[in-house]
Amino acid sequence: MTVEIDIDVRCEDSNLTIANMTYSMTGNQFNDTLTYSCFEGFTHTSGDLQRRCDHLGVWTGTRPICDVRCEDSNLTIANMTYNMTGNQFNDTLTYSCFEGFTHTFGDLQRRCDHLGVWTGTRPICDVRCEDSNLTIANMTYSMTGNQFNDTLTYSCFEGFTHTCGDLQRRCDHLGLWTGTRPICEKLCSCQQPNYIQLNEMELGTRLLEIKSSLSVRANETSRARRLKTCARDDRPSTKAIGFLGGVLIGIFVFLIVASDISSLLA
Repeated sequence: MTVEIDIDVRCEDSNLTIANMTYSMTGNQFNDTLTYSCFEGFTHTSGDLQRRCDHLGVWTGTRPICDVRCEDSNLTIANMTYNMTGNQFNDTLTYSCFEGFTHTFGDLQRRCDHLGVWTGTRPICDVRCEDSNLTIANMTYSMTGNQFNDTLTYSCFEGFTHTCGDLQRRCDHLGLWTGTRPICEKLCSCQQPNYIQLNEMELGTRLLEIKSSLSVRANETSRARRLKTCARDDRPSTKAIGFLGGVLIGIFVFLIVASDISSLLA
C-alpha cells in the first residue's frame, strides 16, 4: 500500500532579484527550481545559478553573483609593458612604452566598464626620431616620416658640394637617425685645363718644336757679347795701331796745354 504525503512547502519568492542578472522559476514550492543568468557583459563569479526549493522551504545552494569581467587573455601589445589592478568593473589597465619608443596612438590607461569592455582603444608605441632640428646650412631635405625605418634625405644647394657626412639617413629601432649629419660646402670653381690628346709620333714632333724654339746659339748669349766688346787682341798690327793712336792723342793734349800756358804768361 502506497501512501502519498502532500508536503505543502513554500520557498521565499519576494527577494529573488540580484544585481546584474535575470532569473526564472518553475514555482516556489517543494522541488521547484530557480534559475539565474548574467546580463550581457557580466560574468558569473560565485554562488549557484540554479537553486531548488527543498523540503524545509529553503532554496538550495547560495545566492549567485554576476560581475563585470573584462577580457584579460589578449592584453600584450608590441613595444610596451602593462600592469592591471584586475579585470572586474572599474579595474584599470595601464600601459607604458619600452625605452626608445614613443606613444603614438590609443590610450595608455583603460578602465573595465559596466559592459565588461576596456574603455578607450588599444595603444601603440612606436619609434620616433627627432624631427625638430633637421635643417642644415647650404642644403635642403625631405623625409618619408620620423618613425622606424623612415628615411631622411639631404641634397646640396646649387653651387655647393657634399664634403662629409651622410646624405641619406634612416630612423633606427632606438629612435636615432643612422649615420652623421652631412655638410655641403662651396668649393673653388677653377676652370679645368684643356688637355690635348697626342699619339707618340705627334708628341715627338711637338717636343722637337719646343726644343727648337727654346734653343740659343752660343754666340748670341750675353757672355758672348761681353767677350766681343772687351776681348784682348795680341796681334802686332793691332798693337802698332794702338801705340800710334796713343802718341797722337798725347801730342794733341800737349799742344792744348802749351797754348794755355802761353796765354797765362802773357
